[in-house]
Parts: sequence; C-alpha cells; structure tokens
Amino acid sequence: MDQVAFFNWYSLWLILGLLGLPLTSQLFSRLPDLGYAHSKIISLIAISYLAWVMGHLPNQNLTSAVYGLVVWLIINLAILLKQRHKLVSNWRARWPLLLLIELLFLVCLSIWSSIRAINPDINGLEKFMDYGFMYSSLRTPTLPPYDMWFLPFSINYYYFGHYFSAVASKLSSVAPAFAYNLQIATLFALAVSQSFSLGYSLIVKALPEWGSCAKSGKLFYYLSGMLMAFLYAIRGNLHQAAYRLHQLIQPQTDRNPVLGWLSQQLPELKDNYWYPDATRYIPYTIHEFPMYSFVVADLHAHVLSIPLILVMIAVIIQLLSQENLKLINFIFPGWLMGLMIMTNMWDFPIYLILLLLSLIVW
Repeated sequence: MDQVAFFNWYSLWLILGLLGLPLTSQLFSRLPDLGYAHSKIISLIAISYLAWVMGHLPNQNLTSAVYGLVVWLIINLAILLKQRHKLVSNWRARWPLLLLIELLFLVCLSIWSSIRAINPDINGLEKFMDYGFMYSSLRTPTLPPYDMWFLPFSINYYYFGHYFSAVASKLSSVAPAFAYNLQIATLFALAVSQSFSLGYSLIVKALPEWGSCAKSGKLFYYLSGMLMAFLYAIRGNLHQAAYRLHQLIQPQTDRNPVLGWLSQQLPELKDNYWYPDATRYIPYTIHEFPMYSFVVADLHAHVLSIPLILVMIAVIIQLLSQENLKLINFIFPGWLMGLMIMTNMWDFPIYLILLLLSLIVW
C-alpha cells in the first residue's frame, strides 16, 4: 500500500465529511449524529453531480470538479454562518459520537486497504471493465465518457458511481490504479460507519428512555450500532453454516425422515466448498451480499450504490421522525433517487416503493 496515496485519499474523505456537515446537520437534524456518517458520500456525490452537469460542456469534464467543490463549500459556509450558534452547540454536544464514527471509518479503511494491498491486481471478473469506466471518466474531454471498447461511442451503462470515483481520484491527486483499490476499501468503511449510524439511530428512536441510564444506556446504543454494522457490512448470509450443518446431518438422513427433509432445504454438498456458492443459494439467481462484493473487489454499480442506499434509509428515518414535512423533504430524496438511477438502475424501484410507503406511514 502506498502510504502517500492512502494519506491523500483519507485526507480528502475527512475534508468531505467536515465540509458537508452544516448541510447534513440540517437534512438529518433528527438523527443522533446529525448525518455525519453520511456527510462524506453526500459531499462527494454533490460535487460530482455539479461536475457532471458542467462536464457536458466542451473540455470541461473533471476540471469542473474544482468548481463543484467551490460551490459546495459556498453552500455549506452560508448555512454555517446563518446558523452557527445552533450548529456549533449541536456538534459540541455530540462530538463523542461523531469522533467514534470517524475513527470507525478510518479503522475500516485502513484494514481493507491493507487487504487490497496483498493482491492489488485489477484483473479478473468485472474489474477491468469497472476500471475502464473509471479511467474513461478521467480521460474524456467531455461527457458522456467514451466506451473504451466501442469508440467513438459513449458508455451504454449507468456509470455515475464510476464517475464519482474518478472525481475522488482527481481531487485527492491519487493515481486511478491506486484509487480503484482505495475506493473498494472506502465502500467497506462507509458501509460499516453508515450502518452503525443507522443502527444507533433506530435504537435511540425505539428506546429513547435508555439514554437517561447514564453510561449503561449509552453503551447499549453503541453496541446496537456495532451489531447493525456487523450484520449489514460484515456477516454474510450464513450459507457456509448451513453447508456445514448439511455435512453434519448427512449420515443420519436415511434413518431420520425429518433430517432427510431438512437436508433437502440446505445447500447442495460438493467435494470442496467454494465461497461464491453463497451467492447462488437460491436456484437460478445471483444474490450478492456486501461482504462478498468487498472480497471480490469488483467496483461494480451495485457495490458503488451501497452508500447511496444507506443515505436513502437515513432519509426515511429522518422523515418518519418529523412532525411537519418541508419542501426539502421532497427535493433531497428526489435528487438522490435520480443519482441512484445514474449509479445502479435496479435500486430505483425498490427504494422508490420504500420511500412512498414511508410517506404513507407518516
């Protein structure tokens, strides 16, 4: 792992998190961390979106990322100046939680960057295609990016996730070959820190009285957040455990009809266990879960959309916590839905339905 590249990369993400905090504190005012866990990715997609809009002008592609950064800075600075007393007071009261989220992000980023450094080759499965989309976004003078295999035509795919990865590479001055692997590590770190925030927020909403139980109540909140992060970002679908159970009961299936029936529901036994089988548990489907995607390390659309999905869930928690809806409660989710279409089209119908159901519940 190149330490300079890692330092530049983490510095960018730290700045993005702090830079977007004034606006996210407004958007997620009902969440315990004021949306800090989501501030990093919101800042990056906002800057990238501004760059993407301007990038359709001739010779204005990623040079416009700097303009997007300046616009984003002005927006957040204006909010900070207008409500500085309230914001500073809220941040001061919640700094332990904000610091924990930042440390969680840094630790996970460091761990997965080290894992990627063991085998950093951008080769196999869909890595070369994903790297090509990211590199095309960096090199093209105007948008949409060129398809590296079908010149002079543009990419016929939802590529915004690869585009905001290219923006991160540009702003951090990290070479794309390093940025590819660091982005995989960042997606893992975001998945852990954002899901921790969601778990923490949900348990606070469900059991607000526990917060008055001095240290034990706070510890319960933290442990609940950690459990959420583990269940979402680290644990798989227990396919291997089911496979081992099948191995254990197999000798008894002929004599016990109940065990015989159970063995038919468990994964098919093979001579050697192969971990991708966990993503083919349901016949005729491919159903990846986050940890499998992080291990495989394809910078593919469904992986790049993970942090946007978690932001949308945070939006829904915020919405259901409010007594009155404002215009921003429709504008921000609508804009986020548009970016989800541009990042991974398959997420759009799922989270549109979830958002509409949450509005009905509200």
